[in-house]
Amino acid sequence: MSTLPLDTRVDSVLRSPLFYGIASAECSEIVSIAQERHFAKGETIFRQGDPVKFTFLLISGRVKITETSPGGDDVILSMRASGEVVGGLGLAPNSPHTRTAQALERCHMLVWKAGDFQTLAERYPALALNASQVLSERLQVLEERFHELATQPVAPRLARTLVRLLEQNQDGTREPAPISLTHEELAQMTGMTSFTVSRLLSDWEQRGILASQRRSVLIKDLLGLRTLAKRAA
Repeated sequence: MSTLPLDTRVDSVLRSPLFYGIASAECSEIVSIAQERHFAKGETIFRQGDPVKFTFLLISGRVKITETSPGGDDVILSMRASGEVVGGLGLAPNSPHTRTAQALERCHMLVWKAGDFQTLAERYPALALNASQVLSERLQVLEERFHELATQPVAPRLARTLVRLLEQNQDGTREPAPISLTHEELAQMTGMTSFTVSRLLSDWEQRGILASQRRSVLIKDLLGLRTLAKRAA
């Protein structure tokens, strides 16, 4: 059952890239079909290999997207924040998920059955176009990350990751919020060992660039972090 009035649902999705250029009346029709779901911190939303049953849109919260390698290692590919789609885009209903999604904090989502969302995308061309644009931008980000892994030393690679995560978390009106990831999770995102991540964070903390805790990092000197991110060596 819905816990939000329809008008509130519409307001929450109009800020999402998935709904750019779609009239409010059409948004109302699209979101009226969705259900609402909540996921607890640490709860798995779907696993790699599970059949695609739903398309999820984050209203609030953050989600970690991971992929398991053939050797069994988990790699964090991206983070999803409010307004972003989690799962379903570009995949046919009942085809296997290529990644795993896990809630990093309590999440509130709008959820469409995969077949229903596919029908909506056929009915509303702007929705399909936006979905394609979202997928294209995500592919570009992944390509940039693979380039970093192949060409960048560990220090600028970690600094760029922290800058990217910070920008994703901020709305431009508040002081920087902590990046709620463990050293191990940062290592998974950057292709490093936990030891290397911990060593770099400790060094940067001594220089006043950030404050590092076991499960979070607080950026104190964004300009200094950006300078580290631009270094080629």
